[in-house]
Amino acid sequence: MIQWKTKSGGQLLYSGHEQSIDCIRAITLDTFATGSVDANVNLWNVKKRKPLFELHKPHGDRWITALGTVYNSDLLVSGSYDDNLNIYKVTNKDITKVRSLQSFGIVNHINVFDNKILTVESQEHRLGRWVTSTKSKNLIVLYL
Repeated sequence: MIQWKTKSGGQLLYSGHEQSIDCIRAITLDTFATGSVDANVNLWNVKKRKPLFELHKPHGDRWITALGTVYNSDLLVSGSYDDNLNIYKVTNKDITKVRSLQSFGIVNHINVFDNKILTVESQEHRLGRWVTSTKSKNLIVLYL
């Protein structure tokens, strides 16, 4: 992943995932999380080239298809296609799983607001038919 610095014309190369990054979410002004096809969630600081913490395969071998956060909070939610939404507490140095909720398909988007989680779940991944789930329906799910 490359961060382009438009004022100076430079760039910062972040290296930590072994495969492509599928989703990214800002947690604070200086901290963000990424989810990848390598099935890991990484926690980053914008000034460091290596991840602060790597959450190793929280959805098993299935890649991370969506992340959700509340900006300036300690909440992070990850989704995949393993029928689970994982909820984490984030600190400056690690990510701790708090609980899981059942999901109903391939999680393509997560939005967190007012202590609620809104997800878009479907039979296919949003970027193509890499994975399909015939038991799922295309849904918008609100977790209260």
